[in-house]
Amino acid sequence: MMWLSLLLSMAAFADGSLPTLAPSGQEQALQPVSCTDPVAGVWKGSENGSRSQYHYTVTVSRTGQALSGTIEVHHWHGNSATPPPCVPASGGTEVFVTQPAIGTWDGHNFDFQATRIGHLNRTCGAPRGYTPDHIWGPMVTESVVSAISDDGKNGAESVRLVRVSCG
Repeated sequence: MMWLSLLLSMAAFADGSLPTLAPSGQEQALQPVSCTDPVAGVWKGSENGSRSQYHYTVTVSRTGQALSGTIEVHHWHGNSATPPPCVPASGGTEVFVTQPAIGTWDGHNFDFQATRIGHLNRTCGAPRGYTPDHIWGPMVTESVVSAISDDGKNGAESVRLVRVSCG
């Protein structure tokens, strides 16, 4: 499945079409905002898998084509019907991660990569490593990015980012 998402995304770049991603419940509630800067602002989105949940808050500042900011992630094991906090006895894990990030903007494509783990707070579960996130993809509208999130460890997944604030 992850390779299909990645291939669809790569195909989108090759022929100009964009992949269609179904928004999750969280994303349906987000109200996109228009901003004077094409990419700066606060973006939110989530990956809702059958075994893991990832909720992203991506804060972006731009100088020319250079981007800087943070990627914040709230991750827990469970499906969308299993909200946090997790129960440690069930073998679940829940973490909050803040990562400084840098990237580029070419006028259409967003590429933002964490440089390191800035802060990791594990509220439950066994200690495990966390690999810095990399989020990239094309703008679908002025307030939506059809992105791929890849931590370099668990594979690439589709995530729809919605801009919720200009700064």
